[in-house]
Amino acid sequence: MRNITYFVLCYLQDYNPLPTLFLQISAMKPKRSAHKNRQRDLFRPKLTKIIDPGHGLVKLAKVVNWDRMDEVFGQTYCPDNGRPGVSTRLMVSLHYLKFSYNLSDDDVVSGWVENPYWQYLTGC
Repeated sequence: MRNITYFVLCYLQDYNPLPTLFLQISAMKPKRSAHKNRQRDLFRPKLTKIIDPGHGLVKLAKVVNWDRMDEVFGQTYCPDNGRPGVSTRLMVSLHYLKFSYNLSDDDVVSGWVENPYWQYLTGC
């Protein structure tokens, strides 16, 4: 799973993960989903304007209680040791896609980059 996380993080951070990695050393808990902070996406259209709201993954993304998953999985992170955590929603969604479609880590990353429904499910 490290491969998936690393490649998706590189994609989300414009292929330059080092500056944000050093800035986030103090906060080891998982970050909130980027879905809730859209300031940096000022000129990019929202996925909700592009995708079909009746698609199965869109419906799934709406019924899952992502805040509850943050609470449950967030308890497993050490607050003062290790690398900063990735969004719980991103990790759970990527694992779901990997096992649902029987894909390798690399295939999940490739599919995530090309599929707006997968991006919506992960909260990006």
